[in-house]
This record gives sequence, structure tokens and C-alpha cells, in this order.
Amino acid sequence: MTPGVFQDAGTFRSYDLAIGASYGVKVTDRFGLGTSARFIYSNLAPKQVVGGQATKAGVAAAFDISGLYKFYTIDLGTTKASPSIGFNLSNMGPKIQYSDSEQADPIPTNLRFGGAVTFDIDDYNAVSFALDLNKDLIHSTIDTVRGVSEADPFYKAIFSSWSAIDVCTSTLERCEEDPSELETLSVFDQMTIGTGMEYWYNQLFAIRAGYFYENPYNGNRKFMTLGAVIRYNIIGVDFSYIYALEEDSPLANTLMCNRLTAKPCALACFRATSHHRSLTRRRRWLPTAPRRWRPWEWR
Repeated sequence: MTPGVFQDAGTFRSYDLAIGASYGVKVTDRFGLGTSARFIYSNLAPKQVVGGQATKAGVAAAFDISGLYKFYTIDLGTTKASPSIGFNLSNMGPKIQYSDSEQADPIPTNLRFGGAVTFDIDDYNAVSFALDLNKDLIHSTIDTVRGVSEADPFYKAIFSSWSAIDVCTSTLERCEEDPSELETLSVFDQMTIGTGMEYWYNQLFAIRAGYFYENPYNGNRKFMTLGAVIRYNIIGVDFSYIYALEEDSPLANTLMCNRLTAKPCALACFRATSHHRSLTRRRRWLPTAPRRWRPWEWR
């Protein structure tokens, strides 16, 4: 597509579907491991022609590995503090293609790690504070023979993506002519930061608030969230609202509602989204394994 020139692709219906299963095991009294596997069906732009290629639905599979360690409880008088740390290495799998194998893209393998501490004030009230860091594990190299960028397979990108990168802050033509238009991002600059707090009353009602930050040259997403949950027995309903801090954000004023049904030793969760999208709109697909929700995450 020529910069500044847009083609009307008409109206079409896009949706993503992910079906998976998860398994967790308690290794010790304080450390647990989990894994998930999922089938992905992504119908992004059906029956369109992009770059002379007819598009089709993308199909892929992915798996996750996660761990959680809970430290010993700290007695603070009438209040008890329970710190914990964890990680989630998610979306490991083959590339997904929407036209032919030469234009396959990697699914967004990423590593999330962080810590949290919960203060049990009494038998009815508890407050938690948490901090998460997230790093996309995607790395590409330039094929000098074909003159195209080739993404590393996920098992290689897990290690090769931990290096500084140069991003173009202008048009590609200007960046090729003037290297000063390139901005170098360190490994830390490539990470997103999420922090938040959560208050629970008697495990029946909760309110949440969070903040999410991404480097301006690495996506520039900045938003705050507010949320609440009502839970009774095995039924729960989560509400969340996103307040975007940057102008013209596609996330602005987003209201989400999730329903969870839990059974002993199992958690069944089904999600499907369907809405109209523009081919020129930036899109990030971030499926995750079922886990305790963090108030700053866009799901």
C-alpha cells in the first residue's frame, strides 16, 4: 500500500477464537508450575486481496509455561503480609499465515514476570499490590539475498530477542537516508510495565485500579483501569473500564465484562470476540492461560 493512499476494502467481519486446556501441579508447599495448550483460529480479513494475495483465516497452536512461588507469611501485628513472585512464558508455537507460507508471521511469544504482596487486614478485608514486567520475545533478521525480514522461530527468539533494537521514528525512506531518524531501544525500553492494587471484602466483592505504560517508540500505550468483581460460590462476574492517557487511542473508554464459572480442580473459560476492524488499524492479539486477573492488563 502506498503511504498516504488508502483503499476501501469494504465491510467484513473479523473474529478470533482460541480453545485450550490448562494443567497445574504443586511442586512444593510454596512453588507451583502450570502449562497450557491452545488451538487458535484467527479470521482477520476474510476474502480480501492484499499485495496481490488472497487472504484466508490463520490457524496455529501454542503452549505456555508458568510458575508461582509464595514466600512465608510475614506477621505485621494484626495484619499478615503474603508476598509472591511468578512468571508466564506464553504463546510459544509456530508462525501463523493469512495468505501463503512466505508471508507467515510469528505469534506474539512473550515473557511476563513480576511480584505481588497481599495484606490480610482481618478475616474479611484484604488489599493486594502488584507489579508486572512484560517482554515480547520476537526477533527478526534481514535476509540480504531476498531483501526481506525473516522472523526467528519461537525456540530461537526466546534467546535472540534479548538485545537492543533500532526503531524508525519517521518514514522508512527517511530512516534509510538519515540514520539519525532511528531510535535505539534497550531491553528495558522494550518492556511494558503494569502496576495495580486490589481490595477484597470476604472473597465476595472486589474493586481494582491499575496503570499500564509502554515506551512511546515501542507502541506508546498508556492507560489507567478501574474494575470490580462480584463472586458468589462458583459464579463470578468481572467488570473493567479503560481510561486511555494518549490521544485517539483505540482502547479509550473500553468497557469489558467477563463471566467465570469455576469447578473444583477445573476452570472452564470461553471467550469469543467479534467486531469490525480496519486493515490499517494496529492489532495485537494476546491470548493468555487462565490465571488470576491483573487490573492493568488489556485482555
